[in-house]
Parts: sequence; C-alpha cells; structure tokens
Amino acid sequence: MKRISSLSCAVSAVSLSLSLVACNEDRPVESAKPVEQVKVTPEAASSDDAEPSNAVFKAKARKVVGEANILRKQDWKPLRHGQNVFEGNHVKTGSESEVLLAANDGSTITVSEKSEVEISAEIIDSVRHHVTVFVNNGNVQFDIQKQKERVLDFKTGTATASIRGTAGFVGSVNGTMVASLKEGKVDVTAEDGSVTGMAENQTVIVAKSGKAKKLNLKSSGTKALASALDSMAVAYGTEQNIDEAVLQKTLQTFDKDYSARKASFEKSVNFMGDALDATIYTPSITLTASGVTPGIQVTVLGETVTVGADGKYQKTFEWDATSFGPKRFLVSCSDGVVEIPCFMWTTVYADPATKPVVEEPAVEEVSASAAESASAKKAEAKRVNLKVSIAGPAVEKKHLPVGARTKRQDKIFNTKLKIKLSGITESDLSNVKSIVVSLNDKVVKTFDNVNSLNIDVPVSVELNNIADYEVIVNLKNGKVQKAKKRYEVFCDQRLHDSSDPTKYRDKSMTVEKEYERVSGKLKRK
Repeated sequence: MKRISSLSCAVSAVSLSLSLVACNEDRPVESAKPVEQVKVTPEAASSDDAEPSNAVFKAKARKVVGEANILRKQDWKPLRHGQNVFEGNHVKTGSESEVLLAANDGSTITVSEKSEVEISAEIIDSVRHHVTVFVNNGNVQFDIQKQKERVLDFKTGTATASIRGTAGFVGSVNGTMVASLKEGKVDVTAEDGSVTGMAENQTVIVAKSGKAKKLNLKSSGTKALASALDSMAVAYGTEQNIDEAVLQKTLQTFDKDYSARKASFEKSVNFMGDALDATIYTPSITLTASGVTPGIQVTVLGETVTVGADGKYQKTFEWDATSFGPKRFLVSCSDGVVEIPCFMWTTVYADPATKPVVEEPAVEEVSASAAESASAKKAEAKRVNLKVSIAGPAVEKKHLPVGARTKRQDKIFNTKLKIKLSGITESDLSNVKSIVVSLNDKVVKTFDNVNSLNIDVPVSVELNNIADYEVIVNLKNGKVQKAKKRYEVFCDQRLHDSSDPTKYRDKSMTVEKEYERVSGKLKRK
C-alpha cells in the first residue's frame, strides 16, 4: 500500500469539507478493521441487561446508528437501542456508526465511528466513586454533569483527562492524545505526571513522548474537529506516526477556515430558552424555546433537533431518580458543519422529600375587595418569575482588523443588544415599570412603556475599547432583575499587512495571540 505523497494531502483530509477525494487518488484509504471480524453471537441474552449487584456506573444506549457491538463475558454481541452498559463493558463502532450513551446522572458520552472504548469503575469510599473511560482508538464526545460523588477520567495510552462537568471530546490518533473543549475546564495529565490545564476553545495534544502542546482553536470541542482528526488518522494510516508539529499545523489550518464560517453563522443565529425553576423535584425536565432561527440544528446532551419553520424547540430529558444535584444543559446551534454554544439552562434537582409543603388556604366566601387582593397576590407571585437575559456569550470578543487606510467608521463595531424577558407572557408586561440600559455605568436608553418580550437595542463599540452593558428591569412591585454583557473590540494595527488588514505580517501570529498582546491595553470609556 502506497504512502501519502505529500503533506498537502493530509491537510486536505481535514479541510472544512472533510473530503478525502484528493488523497484517495494518491493512496487507497486503509479501511478500519470491520466489525464482522470480532466474535459476534446472534442475539444478546436477556440476562445481559441485568444490573450487576455492585454496579458503580450505569448508562443506557439512547441512540445506536449503524454497526455497534458490546463486549461482555468475553463475547462481542450487537449493541441494541435501550440496552444498559456497565463498568467492565467495551463498546465498539464500525464505519459510519455512532453510539450515544446516557449515564444515570444525565451525562452523555458519544462513541464516534471506528472507535473502541472500555469502561471501568471503582469505589473510593462510601460516597465517592471513580469512573475511567479508556479510549483505545477513535474518539468520544462528552457532555458531563457536575457531580460531587463521581470522578470521571478519559484515558488514552499517553495521558488522562479529568472531567468535572464540561463538554468536548477526547481522541486517540495513532497513539497521540487530543483533548478538546467547547465549554468548562479540564486537567490533562501525561504519563510522566505533568499536568496541562485547559479551558473552553482550547485543544491539547499529548505526544507519545509525553510532551503536551496547547492550542487556542475556535473549533475546539466540536464534532467537526473530531471528524477532521478521524480523517487525518485515515489519511496517515495506522502504520505511520503523526508528527506533532504537522498535526498542530494541520489543526490550525482547519481552524482558520472553520473560524471564518463560524463567525458568519453566529451572526444569523437566535436562540433564547424559556426560563427554568431554580430547583426542580422530578428526575426529568422539558426544555423549550421559541423564536429560534428556523432550520438550525440544536443539540443538547447529544440529542439533535432541527428547528422547524415555527421557530420552536422542545425536548424532554430524564435521569436516575436518585441523581440529585446541579443540572446543566448546554445548547449547541449548528448549520450542519460549524457549531456554536448558543445557550445554557441550569437548575438543581433536589430530593422530592425536601420539597416545601404549601398549605392550601381554607375555602370561604370573600368580599369583592378580598377577591381583588387575592388576584393581586397571584399576579405578584407570577411577576417574581420574570427573568431578563441578553443573547450570546456574557463576554464577546470581536476582532476588527484595520490597516493604515481604514476609515474611522470602519473602526466601530455595530451590533444589537438582544434583550429577552422570560417567565412571563405579554399580558404581564403591564407589571414592568421600566427597562434601563446602561453602558459602563452610564444610562444610554430607558423604556417606560414596554410592549414586547424581545427588545433590540442598537449599540456601537469603538476599536480597542471595552463596553460593559447592563440591563435593569424595574417591576412595579419594587423587584429588580438584571443582566450583563461585555464587548471587547480589539486590533493591533502594527501586526497587520498595510495593504490587506485581514492578513498578518508575521504568519505565525494568530487572533488569540493578538488578543493576549492588547487585552491589557483596552480602554473602558
């Protein structure tokens, strides 16, 4: 079998289109080991789903696409939708296949195509336990709930990623570990004990030698980047080691194309979820949103829904009745290729036994004035549920490349502050006294007659400035609700080509490095 003729072929394998056509002309792609080669019995015995008496980890196959098998008692058997998975089990997927595992606490693990994972668990003490997911090959995407009682690690042959409530993926590319995050924080520990911390929009490469390299990539943690790594592994073949420098350059090339498309997509997306109660007492929840951009794909805990023409999103999620604690529901919006974190719901699932008991008032005849008072109290209770939010991330960094000939008006970032009121209906807006919008603690807009749950406020931020916006909703009952958003608009003109501001003079420069250089010099007017 011929080797790949050049690096350009490997780079094209992880282009935004994820096409391997050009590479296939130079070298036939080495196919993954077919699932049929493992020992598979015709049907799984019903006893296989019985929960072990000392089980620490339990998950359910919520989705099985294509060919997938599970190893139990030394036998490989087809993995079925709805089947339980415990520690000690192996899960393996074939080409164009995928398995979504939903753990008992609501966390999800997606085993991508041509991947194999092994799950182990141990009890630390009477309360805590430790779960390890060994990624033998391929990659797994994860969205993990925060749990005090559970320590969860993803491990490859070169390093271990310790997960504490976050979303992203971990992959093994010909022995090289790639850990990548779109939300949260993770510590990656190499075999020599060295630790590399990483946060959202960061990717860490750990070579077989144990050397770690951290990259700032807009595509970090996304399914597109995970698929690109799969394509790159196929392009190189299992016999060839991947040079870390080549891998780094290839990922950065992929990310450059991805970032441009992501920036364009982000401007077109609108997603604002309906408010949740701060505490819930049932092990399930229905998430809803309206006014969502039609046609986009919305993914929560590995479940994807394409929004229809009515702009509505709705999905119900369940977890084990004893899995108490915080629950987070990160929303990813996608056009099918690029994705952005576009919202997050949070709540706390509490023991139903702790739910406060509300005594029903005695039924008796009341006067007209008493009835009005009761109606007012009911309206008062409803008004307390009002919440205000601003679309997009709490801190939005905007890179605005400029050159020597850039006009002043092009050095200003113009956008809209998208304000949403939730927890009430339009009929309750009469209870809103005013909405005040301030910029850097100075009032810039006041709405005294509010007649819509959604308000757009045009805003402008000058280059190399920080704009801290705050929205204050004043209710007639004296209650106040607030939301904040920061814009950081930046550019170091000296780093850019005078004839083409979109290009750097130094080709090794990146937007992330540029931001690090100027972040301490941004002004707040």
